[in-house]
Amino acid sequence: ERQRLSGYSTAEQRRKYWWRHATTAPNLYRAIAPLERVLVCPRVSKFSLFDFVPKGQVYNEQTVVVASDSHGLFAILQSTLHEGWARVRCSTLDTRLRYAPSDCFDTFPFPSSLDGLDGIGERYHEHRRQLMLANNEGLTATYNRFHDPEEKDPGIRKLRDLHVEMDLAVRDAYGWTDLDLEHGWVETRTTEEKKDKKTGKTRTVTKSEWRFTISERARKEVLRRLLELNHRCYAEEVAAGLHDGKKTSRKADEDDAGAGGETDDTPPKSSGGRQPFALTHPDDDTQLGLFGSAAAASGAATAAPASKAAEPPAPYAATASPAIGSTPATAARLSPAASAVLAALEQSGDWFSKAELITASGIDPTAWKDAIAELLDAGKVERRGEKRGTRYRAVVSTSGGSTPQDD
Repeated sequence: ERQRLSGYSTAEQRRKYWWRHATTAPNLYRAIAPLERVLVCPRVSKFSLFDFVPKGQVYNEQTVVVASDSHGLFAILQSTLHEGWARVRCSTLDTRLRYAPSDCFDTFPFPSSLDGLDGIGERYHEHRRQLMLANNEGLTATYNRFHDPEEKDPGIRKLRDLHVEMDLAVRDAYGWTDLDLEHGWVETRTTEEKKDKKTGKTRTVTKSEWRFTISERARKEVLRRLLELNHRCYAEEVAAGLHDGKKTSRKADEDDAGAGGETDDTPPKSSGGRQPFALTHPDDDTQLGLFGSAAAASGAATAAPASKAAEPPAPYAATASPAIGSTPATAARLSPAASAVLAALEQSGDWFSKAELITASGIDPTAWKDAIAELLDAGKVERRGEKRGTRYRAVVSTSGGSTPQDD
């Protein structure tokens, strides 16, 4: 088999040096060379889990490595604010989060300063480390207990208190002191179809899961502010000329649809470097019209755009009313999630991806599949593209019947 590998450099290296790792990731090891440790997280996991590990290791492909040893950055990435962004932007494997850096790290609008985050990040990490050592448990087992309402262990309760303190510190780093995160217990219910192996019959199974997290109202507002901040920072980059001549070589039809995955195209990463603290935003000018950009939410830790010309229109509200753009009869026939998605679509005649609609409508991501299926079956929404390029648009009713809007 090694003899048949030929025609490209990696295959030649595998054939010649068959006992070595084929891909050595030289850029990664150059980036972490000055550090004693690095931040890592699993690519697929039940929870958003970040931890420090020594740099002198060969990292598995299923490990995401962040070239930083900062407790302040750890505090941001481990916070509920970043996890909420990741769960909307990334895909899943079964019900587990699939953390893709291009989807949720490169697009995440970090605060302009990490001041005040190192202390809480270090205290949180050290308490969690000591807790795992004392209980001889890993991260997943620890967070299973963290999210169990029946768990009264003093160490777990202190970890929850530290998590609240860390979330508030991250919130304050953005200047959002007006936002009450309302930490507490939140129950989510999911349904799935399971086929009985013996009878062959399919039954619907409902699962209930508790999480110690911020309230649903706070989650929607955090996502709205992060998206707004992201687009505003992109406008600043455009005004500074950082995107001149940086247009990617995507096909025209992909450009029109808004190229990228259903969960990763708003906003994709920019061309502005790969430092951990880089504010990274859409590559394509066409993306700006999707939700726009405006002055950041009250107290947001970001500078104003360099010029008024670079500032697009105000964004759609993430908590759009289900009745906007719908007749009372339409709103009554549709489920609340479907009505919210339709309202977000009817505010503009443009095409939108799944991730954009979840953010704009404010629905729970787990309700997306049923909501969009309901709208497609009712003829309220049209779809184009497949898989990562799928886009949706509202169907406009006219006197002659329902017809799609012109491109």
